[in-house]
Amino acid sequence: MMRRDRRSRKEEADGVRASLAPGSLNGAITIVAILLFVALASAAMSDAVQHYFGSGAHTDQALAVALLLNIALILVGWGHNRHLLREVGVRTAAEERAHQLAAKDPLTGFLNRRSLAEAGAMMFTNVAGRPKAMALLLLDLDHFKMVNDLHGHATGDAIGQIYVSPVAGGWEAPKRLGGFAKVALAPGASKSASVTVDPRVLATWDEAGQQWRIAGGTYRVMLGTSAADITQTVTVTVPARTMPATWRAR
Repeated sequence: MMRRDRRSRKEEADGVRASLAPGSLNGAITIVAILLFVALASAAMSDAVQHYFGSGAHTDQALAVALLLNIALILVGWGHNRHLLREVGVRTAAEERAHQLAAKDPLTGFLNRRSLAEAGAMMFTNVAGRPKAMALLLLDLDHFKMVNDLHGHATGDAIGQIYVSPVAGGWEAPKRLGGFAKVALAPGASKSASVTVDPRVLATWDEAGQQWRIAGGTYRVMLGTSAADITQTVTVTVPARTMPATWRAR
């Protein structure tokens, strides 16, 4: 009970502090300045009219100075209030943007796992007290991670991978990884990169001769982001070659 009372007092104190925020104080000052302006302007105008028709004395200089200062105060308060409203608007938009990025996938616009769990739990709670049924549709998208890595990030790293395979076949796998290069790309940008392929990637081990042997012929050189996503293919002719077991790339 004591904790609850302390908490309520703390919330009341926070409410009082919030009501005395700079924006509220600035608005109150502006309103008071406008009321003073109305009072001072009516008095000054009355003196000016009486003086014009010759039925009164000159306008009080103190009243005129107070009126000018009041106008300046109104202008300053109005300008500050406009700046404050603009700043609040920018901050609100930034908070909404941050909330969207935290709750939704930027590629699809769907709720992410954490937000989907929260929204799903809320839906179950809302439906529990109603005579209605609720259906849940699950979609399993093949290779979604690869698509998300390619298109789901505004700016980030891309990894180009080089694969090779003989046109005539004969390897233990359809193709081999020859190398890769990692580049940083902005949205819609492209960049060139060079990859050096170790000749032993094209070779098979000759147990009898204890050496690496490259079969001469035509080879496919493929570029892609993975072995399953090949985007470009060229063919090259490679002459036959042997390399000793101790061969090292220079």
